[in-house]
Amino acid sequence: MRFLARFRGGCGSGPGALSTMTTFLMSPPVRATLRWQAGATVGVAVVAGLLAGMDGAVSALLGGFITVLAGIAFAGVVSIKSSPSAEATLVTMFLAEGAKIAAIILLLWLVITVYKDLVAAAFLRHLSSRCC
Repeated sequence: MRFLARFRGGCGSGPGALSTMTTFLMSPPVRATLRWQAGATVGVAVVAGLLAGMDGAVSALLGGFITVLAGIAFAGVVSIKSSPSAEATLVTMFLAEGAKIAAIILLLWLVITVYKDLVAAAFLRHLSSRCC
């Protein structure tokens, strides 16, 4: 309960919104989740590197970090939007999910168009295992 009480005051689009987002993204549960995702990404990249070489490792890293960045986009929207009621909370969750999906689509497009040596098996396998 102390965790939730910490974020009640500054949520919204006012002057404290950015500092609230930074505080939320640096909270222990969010940091732990991001650490676990980043660790899993590095672990899969090592295995992909052993199986498919350097391009496989880079592809797995890119696939994993797409999901990490999409999670940060979700957390950012949730921490910025004010949710005084259950209805507003649902709207905020849908907006955050939309931001996450948009980030995934944009980053997928960016990686697929820019990185020409992409190993699809490593990239998509790691991306699909944590995307939803």
